[in-house]
Amino acid sequence: MSDFYVSHFAPCWYEEAGPDHDIIISSKVKISRNLSSVAYPHILSAKEREDVCMKIEAALQDSRVCPGLIHYELESLSEEQNAFLVEEGRVHKRKEFRRAALLISADRQLCVEINAKDHLCITSLRGGNNLRGAWRDVDRADCELESRLDYAVSLDLGYLSSELDNMGTALEASAVLHLPGMALSGRLDKVEKLLNGAGFSMENFLQVKGVGAEFFLISGRPRLGESEEDLFKKFADITLSLLNYEREMRNLLFEKRGDFFEDQMCRAFGILERAKFLNWEEAIKLLSLLRMGYCMKRRSPVRWDKLTAIIFRAMPAHIRVRLGEGSAGSLEERENRERAVFIHEELRNTSWGEEGNYV
Repeated sequence: MSDFYVSHFAPCWYEEAGPDHDIIISSKVKISRNLSSVAYPHILSAKEREDVCMKIEAALQDSRVCPGLIHYELESLSEEQNAFLVEEGRVHKRKEFRRAALLISADRQLCVEINAKDHLCITSLRGGNNLRGAWRDVDRADCELESRLDYAVSLDLGYLSSELDNMGTALEASAVLHLPGMALSGRLDKVEKLLNGAGFSMENFLQVKGVGAEFFLISGRPRLGESEEDLFKKFADITLSLLNYEREMRNLLFEKRGDFFEDQMCRAFGILERAKFLNWEEAIKLLSLLRMGYCMKRRSPVRWDKLTAIIFRAMPAHIRVRLGEGSAGSLEERENRERAVFIHEELRNTSWGEEGNYV
């Protein structure tokens, strides 16, 4: 097992028992800031990027808003390690890695990205339906840093950004939702139109389709003239509607086909417990089917929070980083074998006995 993987095996947002955890897996708030009188990162020289990084790091250490900082130069990390951070929700696009540094607090709650699209990006990830908590984390850090750094701000446009649609509050809020009820009922197109009309976007989060594997990222930014508070109120209304609708769809499905879904859950657990090889697509479908059933108070030998953590730690980059170097066989074969071994270990360590437990 690689040192990089071991260093990340601390409690993370996907193990946090947040509100409405049956549907909302995570809440995320991100703000972008730039330094005044400094060009945007994509046109800075290596020396200028280093100067910006040192200035922001000094401000962070002085403010103590991010204790026990873990520092990564993303350019020096392997492709798998960078992809690991993407899967964990810390960074977004691989093309940004060559210029960026990342600092993560010891509790893995807050992270600061430097010299990606903008000079500074502050992000907080919380488990469950907790955008307000994530916003408090980010806002506190931002206030502390603003007193130590000279931000680029316009009286007319607000905070300046390298992207025009990010001017103003330079804030983005998002949540990852598990919506198998809507997907199996054929209602996702209707929901997506409703979200787009309200100024939110909806996209597939895990790029896997199938029974119980419908994870979606809902995100939005304040429109021109809107404040952060306006966005959070709209987000709260939207998520409440989605929560009620998804729970209604799940109830209808289990009322009509409860025996079928319980049979599928038993089969899923049997495969996960005994398979010698598991590819990512099969594993996520089986795990998320168990998760949906458990959240519907069906018998399950594994806790919901452990299932959520297993889902994320079984993702491709997580498995490849965990695997490290030196194992025999093709990469795909080694990855599928290691995923099966990992899931076996987790199920064995978190099992609650033959009778199972409920939410």
